Amino acid sequence: MSSSPPRELDVLLSSLATSISALQASIESQGFPPLRSDDLAPHPLDTGIPDPVSFYARRAIIGLCQQIVELVQDPAERSFIDHYGFLLPECLAAATETRPSVAETVLAAGSEGISLKVVSEKTGIDAIKLRSISRMLAIKGYIKEVSVGHFVPTRLTRSLAPEGGPAVPMNIILPGYAAAATMVPQVMHLPSDSIHPTAFEVFFKMPFFSWLQQNPAELKLFHIGMTVIENKLDKGISADVYLDDLGPKITLVDIGAGHGGMVMQFLKRHPEWKAVLQDREEVIPAARQFWQDNMPEALETGRISFLVHSFFESTPLPPASEGYPYVFMIKSTLHNWPDDTVKLMLQNLVPAAPPGTKLLIVNFTPSIPDGPHSMTVDEYFEQIKGKGMKEVQALNLPTPIPLNAGFGAGSEYVADMDNLMLLLFNSRARTTEDFKELLETTSWRLEGSTQLRGASSMLRAYRV
Repeated sequence: MSSSPPRELDVLLSSLATSISALQASIESQGFPPLRSDDLAPHPLDTGIPDPVSFYARRAIIGLCQQIVELVQDPAERSFIDHYGFLLPECLAAATETRPSVAETVLAAGSEGISLKVVSEKTGIDAIKLRSISRMLAIKGYIKEVSVGHFVPTRLTRSLAPEGGPAVPMNIILPGYAAAATMVPQVMHLPSDSIHPTAFEVFFKMPFFSWLQQNPAELKLFHIGMTVIENKLDKGISADVYLDDLGPKITLVDIGAGHGGMVMQFLKRHPEWKAVLQDREEVIPAARQFWQDNMPEALETGRISFLVHSFFESTPLPPASEGYPYVFMIKSTLHNWPDDTVKLMLQNLVPAAPPGTKLLIVNFTPSIPDGPHSMTVDEYFEQIKGKGMKEVQALNLPTPIPLNAGFGAGSEYVADMDNLMLLLFNSRARTTEDFKELLETTSWRLEGSTQLRGASSMLRAYRV
């Protein structure tokens, strides 16, 4: 008599237990303190770049917990709750915008906590409104209600304090996103290109970047928010990119470079590399000052140069200097543009890119379902145990069973960005297969993709 297949909930719970054990063993082996919801000090896993086991165990735990919720919760209740998801950003904004803010006030109270009445007096927020806001924040773990109307901070409370994360600088812009999102159903049947309007354009009657230019306060906070997001959520961009094989002498051309912070890290690692930062005219003075403040010797020796240029036009770069071939890099840019514009941007590099020229693309890259495989969570963590990130990258392991593609909710931020790009730009967070198709229509070929500890991946291509 054949045995019955394991029950889905049992499989999920067993995988969750394995993932928790892997995380706790990794924390203990590094001498880190255990994770505690009432620990207000930043945990080492939050402040640095987690080791591979900790990084993937956290993703697995989040993904498996969400799958358990999906399995056990009444579907009607789940969809009802999700329909009211727009209320959370408003509560986060309310908790951070007063001075002092709700988050600062609760944090200052420490483990003894603080009453709703005192928080209301200190922040000036009406006590009745604060009651509702606080309950939402408590359900989501940003604060904890230990008795009726009495709150203590949690480790999540820190993320709402100034300098704690992207929530504060993004508050002014988020309501604009939410309002424009109501227009998505009206544009769903239009092609996703640069000709047809985005949901944001339908609502605001202008493209997103034009709107930012007309709203300087929002523009300033947008740049701050983007920097914080990269520093907090995409730490692996700098740590997990290995480029030694490009050679000891290259000229790295950063397209849409901004200040060029990532290029600066590469030049520090590779003392004979040179770089060109390409961006709009209004960006270059601040970029030059950034290098003057942080790496003036690169300016003095000519290792860094600046090129005023729009990536919508063919590159004016002269042929590369003898012995210093160009390597092009496009970081955190292509997701802002629909496919027809991305094709134009890639084609505009070709005049300065002889066959064989390398192209590096750093971008949000959603995972797609792996082919058939039988790797379990237990086997996955056994494979990566004790290995560095470069070794883990080389293994190229699939997402273990029973997790959804890309660790499911463990990579929810990428799914959020995917839909935000739809809303703002008629674009998307492209998969490796999406990039493969785009590159092949513009004289480039995809070589491969490398996982990073964060929301992004590094893709490599070459000119054919």
